[in-house]
Amino acid sequence: SGLQAPAASLVLKGNLNHPDLAGVRLDGALVLPLDLAFLTDGPLAAFAADALSEGARVVERRLVLRPPAGYRFGWDPVDYAGTEGPVRVQVTEARAGGVAEIRARITFDRGRLDPPDRVAMLLALRDAHRAVQRPLEMHPPPGFDRAGFLLAMAEEQPDNARLQLLAGEALVHAKRPREAIAPLQRAQALGLDEPRLLAILSAALFRADDYAGAQASLEQLAARPDALPAAHLMLAALLTDQGRHGDAAAALSRGVQRHPQDLRLHQKLVKALGRAGDRRAALQAARAMADAHPDEDAAHALLGDVANDLGEVPEAVAAYRAALALTPEQPRILNNLAWLLRDQPGTLREAIELAERAVALEPDADAAWDTLAVLRRQAGDRAGARRALERAVQTAPAHRRQIYTDRQAAWAREAP
Repeated sequence: SGLQAPAASLVLKGNLNHPDLAGVRLDGALVLPLDLAFLTDGPLAAFAADALSEGARVVERRLVLRPPAGYRFGWDPVDYAGTEGPVRVQVTEARAGGVAEIRARITFDRGRLDPPDRVAMLLALRDAHRAVQRPLEMHPPPGFDRAGFLLAMAEEQPDNARLQLLAGEALVHAKRPREAIAPLQRAQALGLDEPRLLAILSAALFRADDYAGAQASLEQLAARPDALPAAHLMLAALLTDQGRHGDAAAALSRGVQRHPQDLRLHQKLVKALGRAGDRRAALQAARAMADAHPDEDAAHALLGDVANDLGEVPEAVAAYRAALALTPEQPRILNNLAWLLRDQPGTLREAIELAERAVALEPDADAAWDTLAVLRRQAGDRAGARRALERAVQTAPAHRRQIYTDRQAAWAREAP
């Protein structure tokens, strides 16, 4: 009794508390779905079409949002009004003091609705639903501690392996590696079997100066059947940082066997073998790299460097020519090839042209100017040689300038 014709407005109040009422995104944002069902569920059901009184009736619901201090509302204020037959729907929003209040107001001009009126009500609700439906996103303030936020969530849900991983990753990115280790190891203990977990844990252990732990994690990662080339590269980098060049070469060799088409692994292996002092093995690895990557100028250029270092001049010349055939405009390779050709029969003119191309491409290349000076002098162009050597002195960094000034002095002492 009293619902059909109350003497005064009937007000129903209630509070809805539920842990999933608002979604929490991993960036700390709070998200609440806004649709008409959310705003009308309850009151509209209580005053169903058959239960409306003879007089007008207003159904109103308010949603008050009080996010934590500093949070920002991420949507434009809601403002909608629409009418169909005897039904009016209005949804408005007011904000003040960090609080937003959204009010949904449905007015029935008369009580009991005939069939056409009910159709009008459905149309009004449909239009309103389309207009107001949106996610209500409340964004955290600038400087929000996302890593700390995720860590707190991980501590609340210690059996959620995915959340442990996300917290650990965020802490590593926030340069808090020591805090990251516990949730990452917890994810491991929970059985999370992902290469990403091992990679992040390795990074955390390395940054926390636990090199043995980092190495162990990287070795686990590199041994996985789904390990990417980066796993072998990271393990080799760790070993190289410790001066363990032989071990780094071994790790890279395993990587090359697993990923023979990865140029970076080949390049790093060649250089690691060189640092380990096994220059012949480095040359063999460089040859294998060039064979595996015939269309990569960098592979041929590195083979040329290794062969040149070992005095294998014909092989170095062939490798540099192959690199230039693929990418002609390479000042360093042009200079290296020109220098190697200086003593080859019948190649002096070609060597000068190569050096001239090198300095034209890179006018501050002191080494190329020096090469050009030596070649011009061999060709009998002493004036041109002096000019080129002066440019070498002008463009050289301090630690190399003495080489060229010594050459100038030696040439000055020679008979004209």
